[in-house]
Amino acid sequence: NFSYYLPESLRVISSMFLKIVLPAISGTSYKANPGLYAVKTIRFLSAGQEAYHCDVAQYLRDYLESLSDEHYTPFTKTYLGNQGSATTAVSNGVTRTLLIPILLPNSAYMNRSGFNTRGRGIWPCLTGNNRLEVQITMAPNTDVCEDASNLPASISGACSVLFHQVDMTSEDVLKYSDARGAYSVISRRFTEVTNGYQAATANNKVSLTTNQPIGCVTELI
Repeated sequence: NFSYYLPESLRVISSMFLKIVLPAISGTSYKANPGLYAVKTIRFLSAGQEAYHCDVAQYLRDYLESLSDEHYTPFTKTYLGNQGSATTAVSNGVTRTLLIPILLPNSAYMNRSGFNTRGRGIWPCLTGNNRLEVQITMAPNTDVCEDASNLPASISGACSVLFHQVDMTSEDVLKYSDARGAYSVISRRFTEVTNGYQAATANNKVSLTTNQPIGCVTELI
């Protein structure tokens, strides 16, 4: 787990990314989209209390499934380190840069709606004396490689956080930067409907007893 505190100079942002420079590996290759496996979860904490939690890989995988072929390829090449199917296994082990979206509640990548250019609004960064802490749980390096016995070197010192800051008039900055007590986190949530996988055999009826899902259900996967 790693912690990152948003700079106090930030006021309004529209998106946030974790940049990782993957070192080259020889004799093996990275997975098709290594950025999909690099981060497990993110948590936002204010004054030590969790305000937001997100399974990054789960949402990104769901978003990729909603993209058409012409949008899937440039997105995965830009953000998730996809080198394309034309490269050889040897060249797939070369260094590459990941730009993993930190899925803010307004993130366009949290919705199964495919490509769009509308954006999802803004994220207010002013939290008074309680600076917003982002806790990132990284995956082990075995998760991004095809061969678990041939792994990349450490990424220590090869990571950074990038922001898209929204430039506004001074009046709008005051209005949109501080939304304490008014900002509602409304987003999708995945709920497992069973207690795990259950083995089944042919010609034998298997019943799954569950009280899920409840509330507003938009999709069953």
